[in-house]
Amino acid sequence: SKNLNYLLTNVKTILLAIKDSLSHCPSNFRNIFEHIRKQVEKQFPDDNLAPYTATSGFIFLRFFCPALLAPKSFGLTSEHPSPTMTRDLTLIAKCLQNLANFVEFGKKEPYMSPCNAFIVENIPLMKEFLYELSSPLDRAVDEIATKRSGLNFGREMARVCFHLKDNFDAMQQKFTKSDPDLIELSRLLEILSTRVA
Repeated sequence: SKNLNYLLTNVKTILLAIKDSLSHCPSNFRNIFEHIRKQVEKQFPDDNLAPYTATSGFIFLRFFCPALLAPKSFGLTSEHPSPTMTRDLTLIAKCLQNLANFVEFGKKEPYMSPCNAFIVENIPLMKEFLYELSSPLDRAVDEIATKRSGLNFGREMARVCFHLKDNFDAMQQKFTKSDPDLIELSRLLEILSTRVA
C-alpha cells in the first residue's frame, strides 16, 4: 500500500544515512563497541546474533531511536513534531529497532507485520553496519571540537603532555613502576620532551 511504501522508504533512507555517518563515530565509541562485541562472542560462542544485538542495544535503543522519537530533545528540530509526524516517527523507530534486533513483528503488533519482508531483506546491511561500528579504525580520527576558531592544537597537546608528566608519580603509586603501559608512557613523554626542548 501507499502508506507502507512511504514508511519503508523513510526507514531505508534513515538506515542508509546512519550507515553513511559511520566515519563520524568517535573512535572511543568504536573501541567500546568492539570490546562489547568481543566479550559477547566469548560468553556466547554459539549465538551468532548476540554480538550484533549487544551493540545495537546501545546505539539504536539508546541513541538513534530515542532521537527519532524526541527530535527536539536531541536538537534535531526547533519544535516538537505534529501528532501525525510523531506517529510516523514512532513507526519508523519501531521498524528500525526491530531490524537492529533482527526480530520480525509478531502477534502483538500485527499492523506492523507487512514490514517483516523489509526487515529480513535488510538484515545483512544491518549486520555489516554493526560489525563496522564495532571495529576500530586503522587510522586516527580528529575528534577535537573545532567550533571555536583559533584553537591551537600544539598548545593543547602540550598541556596534555604537561599534565601527564605532572601526574606521572601519582600514576606509578596507583599502579606499579613495572606496568607496561606506564613504561611506554614514560618513553613517549621522554621523546616528546627531547623534541620540543
